[in-house]
Amino acid sequence: MCGEGDASLSQPISLHDEHGASTFAVPTAYGDLSAALLALMAQFRARTGNAAAKPTTWLFNIIGLTDLTCATHSSFRDHIDPAYLGTSYYLASINLSVMTVGHIVLFACLLRTRTGSPAANAVTTSVSRRSA
Repeated sequence: MCGEGDASLSQPISLHDEHGASTFAVPTAYGDLSAALLALMAQFRARTGNAAAKPTTWLFNIIGLTDLTCATHSSFRDHIDPAYLGTSYYLASINLSVMTVGHIVLFACLLRTRTGSPAANAVTTSVSRRSA
């Protein structure tokens, strides 16, 4: 689903060996890169008032949350040992929860503006007044 792995793998793997890089690190890096580029595109389009800002934000949010889910799934599936991550383990464990909550909040904001609730319209109006 989120990449291919060896189901018979029973030993934790290092990210420095060939198997660890091919099944965990490379797909995760491509997912992070695509999410970051989409986030920058969405931010630029939103700041310039481009009509494609909202669809780009939806795309970023879907790709970003899918990347987080796939990276988490593959780290468990491939038995990535946290000892091999070093201090990156703490960075990943803190950032994973913060980014997941951020994506959920962004989904809520996008859905609220899509339904046209009065609270969302008030936020949109106040933002547009500040810009003018």
